Amino acid sequence: MDGPPERDPLNRRDLAWEARMIAEAEAEADSGLLIPSAEVKAWIDSLGTAEPLPMPRPATTSIKPAH
Repeated sequence: MDGPPERDPLNRRDLAWEARMIAEAEAEADSGLLIPSAEVKAWIDSLGTAEPLPMPRPATTSIKPAH
């Protein structure tokens, strides 16, 4: 489709979905529901190995993210 990408209905739908997911993630982070990046990295590094780690789960923490 010619023209700006924001005029493409599929792109608008994708942008709306992305905005909802970002808002949801920010709300979870603001409430303290986080997954430490080291746990995520270990899980990603284990994918495709003989013994992949289980997907990390969020834990409530008192650490608040900086925005």
